[in-house]
Amino acid sequence: MRVVTKIASLKELPDGHPVSYNRRYRCGGARRIAVVPIGYADGYRRGLTGQARMAVEGRTAPVAGTICMDHTMLDVTGIPGVTVGSPVEVMGESSLSASEMARLCGTIPYEILTQVGSRIPRVAVD
Repeated sequence: MRVVTKIASLKELPDGHPVSYNRRYRCGGARRIAVVPIGYADGYRRGLTGQARMAVEGRTAPVAGTICMDHTMLDVTGIPGVTVGSPVEVMGESSLSASEMARLCGTIPYEILTQVGSRIPRVAVD
């Protein structure tokens, strides 16, 4: 299974600027932060905070800050070609698999797969 989305917003943030809930993450130097419209309401577990990464423009970008209900922030600093609308692989071969997500969350892959919310469109691929 592969889950993809697109970058909804990009911000250039200065050193020390907080990102996400509770200001838990602070930029270590100037950072380029992307917002993607997927969060724990979609089944992207908060337990992945501080551990997850997504694939953007053929490179991996770490999650920056706490995973929110409807959005997740990524540090895309140093990844060329990133723009609003750039595709992002949330789960799949280039990012984290369901098995890797399950290991990071202390659960099983089936739980990760069955929690993908109804707001995520399904496309069957041969």
